[in-house]
Amino acid sequence: MAAIEIYLKVNDSFFEKYRNNQYNTLSPVALKSALNIQRMCFFQKYPSSDKGSRHRILVPFSSDRAIEFIVYLGSVKIDDFTQKYFYRVQKAKEISLFNPPVNDTESSLVFFNLIAFDDKTGSEKKEFQTLYQTVDAQQIPQADIQREKDIAIWNKYVLALKKLVKEKEQIWKITDVSKPYYSNKTDSDERDSFIDISIDEKELLRNLERNFKALFNKDDIEEYAFEQSKVFIEFNP
Repeated sequence: MAAIEIYLKVNDSFFEKYRNNQYNTLSPVALKSALNIQRMCFFQKYPSSDKGSRHRILVPFSSDRAIEFIVYLGSVKIDDFTQKYFYRVQKAKEISLFNPPVNDTESSLVFFNLIAFDDKTGSEKKEFQTLYQTVDAQQIPQADIQREKDIAIWNKYVLALKKLVKEKEQIWKITDVSKPYYSNKTDSDERDSFIDISIDEKELLRNLERNFKALFNKDDIEEYAFEQSKVFIEFNP
């Protein structure tokens, strides 16, 4: 099986940011060298962003380390008959990798060329386009879906507290805020995420419920309960 050549387009600050990450061990020269060697790499679909569909690439460079790239597709039109394709690198870091991923993963023998942001180089090969389409047709690994939901729920929780405190300009007597936790249901791959807020004042509880209902749309909330010692809120992801 012939190795597929893949072009990774990086911006001018890529190497500086990579070097400044204390958890990265490869120098820029070693990084380029590691990427230019033919090796089996692992491709997964990643949650999309405003840039569109994104992929994760895992490039093992030792028995327990890999470079993780978060990328999206880019292209440059050379003429009416020629289109060249590459991956734009959005994030890059080294991670621990003891066991290669299997589920929702495409593995392929590849090697990489790092190119500058204004470089018009890219791949015209059908093999790269086929690899991209195969990865893009995969399911996003469940761990990434749950991570994105956790981030969204946590952001909503922070927004809720900020809104409630700012609206009434008073300190709520909150005794405890739980970390996000999950339901125990086993009939689905997805887990519901929850946060508990404990308070100790009845009047504040009534004010909190009134303000909560006024500040949030029904579409934002799946379920809630205001009890004497605890507030339960389940946000829609």
